[in-house]
Amino acid sequence: MGPFAERAGCDVTAYEPIVLEHSRRPRNRGPLVGAEAIGDAVNPLCGDAIELFLTIESNRVSSASFVADACAICIASASIVTEALRGMPVGTALRLSTDDAVGWLGDSIPAARRRCASLPLEALARALGANAIRRRQHPVFGLVLAAGSASRFGGHKLTARLRGEPVIRRSVRAMVGAVDHVVVVVGADDGPVREALAEIDATIVVNDRWSDGMSRSIRVGVEAAVAGAAGAAIVALGDQPMVSPTVPRELRTAWLRGHRAVVVPRYSGVRGHPVLFDRSVFSELERLEGDAGARRVVEADAARVEIVEFEGPAPSDIDTTEDLAALSAPRAGASEAG
Repeated sequence: MGPFAERAGCDVTAYEPIVLEHSRRPRNRGPLVGAEAIGDAVNPLCGDAIELFLTIESNRVSSASFVADACAICIASASIVTEALRGMPVGTALRLSTDDAVGWLGDSIPAARRRCASLPLEALARALGANAIRRRQHPVFGLVLAAGSASRFGGHKLTARLRGEPVIRRSVRAMVGAVDHVVVVVGADDGPVREALAEIDATIVVNDRWSDGMSRSIRVGVEAAVAGAAGAAIVALGDQPMVSPTVPRELRTAWLRGHRAVVVPRYSGVRGHPVLFDRSVFSELERLEGDAGARRVVEADAARVEIVEFEGPAPSDIDTTEDLAALSAPRAGASEAG
C-alpha cells in the first residue's frame, strides 16, 4: 500500500490531535487470523478502501482489526473504531453512526470528509450483516479422517510417535482452535486412536464400513457436521501431521471473506490438504463413493473454488515407516507452525 496520508491529499495537521495520532500510529492494523466476520467498503469518490475483521464471542465483538488503502481520516477512524469495538455487544455495534465516528475524531471533520470517517462503519455493517450472522450461527467443523487400514505401514501408523507425540494427535491438534468443533472419523480397532487423543477436545465417530474407502469416512464426518448445523467443514487427513494450524485458520478466513463453496490450499504451486467445503456442497460429499476422496467435488466447478496460497511444500502423507523416519529427521516439515 502507498503512503495513506498522501493518497487523498489529506493535511492531518488541520484536524484534532487524535486524528494525527491515530493516522500516524494506527491501532489494530493488519488481518485478524481466525476472523469470524469480515466486511469491506469503498468510497468511489476518492478510492479509499477498507476491510474490517472481527471475532465474536457471546454476541460481543471480542477483537477487531483492519487493512486499508485510504486517507489519514479513514485510517484514524478505523483505528479508533476497532479500539472501541472490543467488548461491544453486536447490537450496539450495528447502531453506530457517522456521528459516532466523527465525534470520536474530535468533531473537526468537515462535511466533505465525513464519508472518509464513516467508511469503517460501512465495512462494519457488512461484517455484521445477515450473511455474516448466518455464518456465525453455523459453526465450522474440522473433519479429520483416521479410518484407513494403514496396510503399507504395517501397524498403527496414526499412533506411531513423531517427535514424541502420536501422529494423529499432531494432526488433530492443528485443527483445535482453528475451527469450532473437531470430529475424528475412526475405523476398525479404534482403541489406540482414542487413547492417543485423550484430553484433546474432539468428538470421535466410527466408520464401521471403513473398507469402502475414504469417501465413506467423508460421508460419516459430513453427517456429524450436518447434525451440528455446520456452515462449513474442513476435511483433513489424519496421516498428515505436519499441517500448520495457520492453514485451517486461513481457509476459514478466506471462506468468510469470499463466500466460495470450496477453499483449497496451494503450497508453492501445488494443491494440497486440508480443504474447506461450504454446507452448500455437503450433499455432493455425501454422494461420494470409492477411495478417491473429495477431488470430484473440488473439480466439479472451478468458479466456486478459491485458492489460498502458502509458502513451502505441501504436507506429506505418512504411508510407510520410511515416511515417518523422513519427517522425524531434523528440519523435516520446517513449515509447521505448532
